[in-house]
Amino acid sequence: RAQNAGDLNAALAQFKAIAARPGPLAPDAENHIQQITDQLDAITQKQQLEAAKQQFDAADHLQSSGDLKGALAQFKSMAEGSGPMKSQAQERVTQVQAQIAEISKPKPEAAKSSASPPAAHPAASTATGKNPVVTVLVDPSEPWTRAVQKGMLYPNSAVDGGLKALNTTMAAIPGAAPGTTVMIMVNIGEDGSVSPGPVIKDSGGLGKQVADAARSWKFNPPTVKDKPVKTSVAVRVTF
Repeated sequence: RAQNAGDLNAALAQFKAIAARPGPLAPDAENHIQQITDQLDAITQKQQLEAAKQQFDAADHLQSSGDLKGALAQFKSMAEGSGPMKSQAQERVTQVQAQIAEISKPKPEAAKSSASPPAAHPAASTATGKNPVVTVLVDPSEPWTRAVQKGMLYPNSAVDGGLKALNTTMAAIPGAAPGTTVMIMVNIGEDGSVSPGPVIKDSGGLGKQVADAARSWKFNPPTVKDKPVKTSVAVRVTF
């Protein structure tokens, strides 16, 4: 009755007491002990997953609101533990570190030329129709030594043979000022298709155009230990 009513700890204690005594009900009690133990394990795993999701969402909110150091600390805490969202947290650590590194870069000297005659830069960009330079910022390759699950998210540094861009072209945008930079995280599916992630840097208000263009990009289908996986990578677009 205690088990059926959901009072699993009380039921477990009583069944253990029955199993500890010789008698005809001892085998049945052992079966119930295993059932209840499995139920309690499932409940514990669910609670751990919910707690991990809450912590992950809190860190994600910090990243979205610009508190990168706070987000990095929380993601690192999850990545260094053994919780159910460890691999996702490891990937976010890489993303946030890329954001911090990009923000910390010194401003280019070319920015001083903004005091030149008005409209010269935009006009030149429109006239030449020059395509922007797209640079994929792949992390240094590191072999993945832990277990791999098909379809899970893994760092691009773990991809077999390294992550390779097959098509990352982008058409010119009329009026884009030379030197304008957009840095964006892109998510790469098992088939190498791309969906845009968060814009990390946008010096000229062109983040949306870059995100739209990213949907047509293509990478080699990522695998880790020969299993199809998902990954992400930072991409810098310079106009």
